[in-house]
Amino acid sequence: MALAAAVIIGREITIASLREWMAEIGQRKQVEVSWLGKIKTSAQMAAIVVLLLAFDVTATWVGASGYVLLYISAALTLWSMINYLRVALPMLISSKKC
Repeated sequence: MALAAAVIIGREITIASLREWMAEIGQRKQVEVSWLGKIKTSAQMAAIVVLLLAFDVTATWVGASGYVLLYISAALTLWSMINYLRVALPMLISSKKC
């Protein structure tokens, strides 16, 4: 569970920094929020709710489904980060040449 949380937090820091940098060079439009990011956020919120609910419910399937949702959201997190970095890669490469 700690690895999934680290992936999610690391992605958020990376993409927030990327968006700030892209805004500075006038390319903010290139890294707008995508549908994948919205699905990722929905999965994260659902995982949090289910995991918190699992503390009050004795059914083990509730906790297990919370973990599944957490790992799904971590996978979506990686997928969306790769998409954002792929879009920004040409700008990152060209900025290093200057």
